Amino acid sequence: MPIERDVADRPKIRHLERFMKTSAKYQPGRIHIGVLVALCGLALVGCSKSNEQSADGAKTQIVAHVGKEVVTTQELDNEFRLANVPTDKRKDPAAIKQVLGDLVKSSAITKADSDSYIADNPSKFADRQVLSREQVILPLSATSQTVADATKNMKTLDEVDQKLTEMGVAHNRSMGALNSGDVSPDFFKVVQAKQADDIFFIRSGSNGIFFKVKGQEARPLEGESAFNLARQQLRLDLLKSEAGMTAVAANLEAKYEGDYASIMGKPNSGQPTVQK
Repeated sequence: MPIERDVADRPKIRHLERFMKTSAKYQPGRIHIGVLVALCGLALVGCSKSNEQSADGAKTQIVAHVGKEVVTTQELDNEFRLANVPTDKRKDPAAIKQVLGDLVKSSAITKADSDSYIADNPSKFADRQVLSREQVILPLSATSQTVADATKNMKTLDEVDQKLTEMGVAHNRSMGALNSGDVSPDFFKVVQAKQADDIFFIRSGSNGIFFKVKGQEARPLEGESAFNLARQQLRLDLLKSEAGMTAVAANLEAKYEGDYASIMGKPNSGQPTVQK
């Protein structure tokens, strides 16, 4: 690599060359070796700067334009992490289309929106509590009402466990946790006001869960983790509401860069790929 590549280092190089010429007659071998080491050091610094600039540019390469806003590769990588997409799948066109499409739809969500959501939902963030629980989990099915009638007056998990076994209902007993951010504040208050032997029942996806609280611990959610959760929840709310139509319109108007245009089935933006 030519030493002159880094303009800022040229005065240093010329100074060393003059020093070499004027001092060589006193210590020729020693001076030449020293100058060579110094010049090599400058060359390495120049290469390092160039590599760092290239790396920074790659991290912030723009992949889409949505109005006056942009979506970068760094934001896309972050979305992959939030969506728990394995690293080896992040180059898959189908995965890119799904994640990038969701990211563009949520481009209207601002930091102020996320901050407001965090402030309005303390049980999910600043005041978040996690309860440890002993639980009996069973799949919900057409017989769920029969199971509910048979267990509604029971006072312990042992009774529930025994009754489900007698009825031939598949279930398992284990330890688990209940996050205050995953249930309504009113229900969580009821659970917190429990008596020592109280058992509760909730629905979770396709399962029903009988549980007894064993302990409680404060676990506030802050910083980037809080921001990411707020953004995810706002995105879900956006897509479920009338405002979701705005999100769809934003997706239709988005302009994609390079290979992302073909993956998303859209024409290229026609703008040069910009790096910050």
